[in-house]
Amino acid sequence: MACNLNGQVDFMGTQLQRMLHLKHVHFKSRNRDGFVQLPTDELLLKVAAKTNGFGQRHYPPPSGLPNGMRCAFMDNIRKRRGGDGVQFDVYGYVYGLSSDQFHPNFAVPHPDINTGPITDRQGKRREILHLYHGIALGQAVIIEYNRAAGGVGILEDLLSYVFHEYCDRQLPSLELLDVTTGDLRRAIDAGGGVDSVSLKMISGTRAPQNAHVATPMSKLRSLIGGTKQVKMSWESGPDNPLDANSVMRVAREYADDESPLERMSIKLKDGGSIPSLETYRERRRIAVDIGPNNTPVVADIEKGLRHYLDELRTPTKGWRIIDDKGNFNSTATFDL
Repeated sequence: MACNLNGQVDFMGTQLQRMLHLKHVHFKSRNRDGFVQLPTDELLLKVAAKTNGFGQRHYPPPSGLPNGMRCAFMDNIRKRRGGDGVQFDVYGYVYGLSSDQFHPNFAVPHPDINTGPITDRQGKRREILHLYHGIALGQAVIIEYNRAAGGVGILEDLLSYVFHEYCDRQLPSLELLDVTTGDLRRAIDAGGGVDSVSLKMISGTRAPQNAHVATPMSKLRSLIGGTKQVKMSWESGPDNPLDANSVMRVAREYADDESPLERMSIKLKDGGSIPSLETYRERRRIAVDIGPNNTPVVADIEKGLRHYLDELRTPTKGWRIIDDKGNFNSTATFDL
């Protein structure tokens, strides 16, 4: 198994491994009395009905884009066949950016690299696109993870823009939150609360701006030159556990796609532990065949998205993450 530079694709014979991430669509409706969140699938269908071309579903608006601008657009918005939910495609690219182009001739001592714009036979400039697929229902969106397409931030901006333009100009902006199963909080409660939390930061990585935990850890590492890694831990007193909401907030930062935090472990008051949070973050790895044109088979990805959506709504021991309409269980998402 091998992984590309983006960490998103593992090659296994004639198949690729792709990761699907569940996100909670959260509108920033603070101080807006009576705000009712419309189902994301309904909003997407309104966008499809009111737009004729992809340029209308492009963010930022395509007029006067500066070179180097990170862009994204939506295409192929359609109802799911044989079930509920709305599927869509997202393309990300950087406008007007020259790129390095490599000819893989491994017999020469130095790589054959050209830097400049990519043009077709007619001399028209071409941009490098990164495609990923998604499905939406209610408050839930499942996306095929593709960091090269610009990350979750550009998708948040794109959805906020098209919903505001074509659905309701009073809609606030939105954010896509990571999701954990209720098992994490229930595991903490069942263990009598959290006795201690330990974190380790990856050497050589930078913390995102205003990160709740990673920013102070990064500053601490810089205090002593030559530090390879920084470890931090919080321990409770003998009588009271650590605040569970604060622990969940730290866990959300750890679970973020761009987090520089390498490891998080939780010890419980009853003597048990939660050594890894990976099983508590909602994501699915799927196998995707490689087609005859050496590209992933889209049907496999779309099938995986649909099956994952159905799986999330299937009760396990009386509990499920989202209901039939895509609304989240109150214990399924991390608080802001």
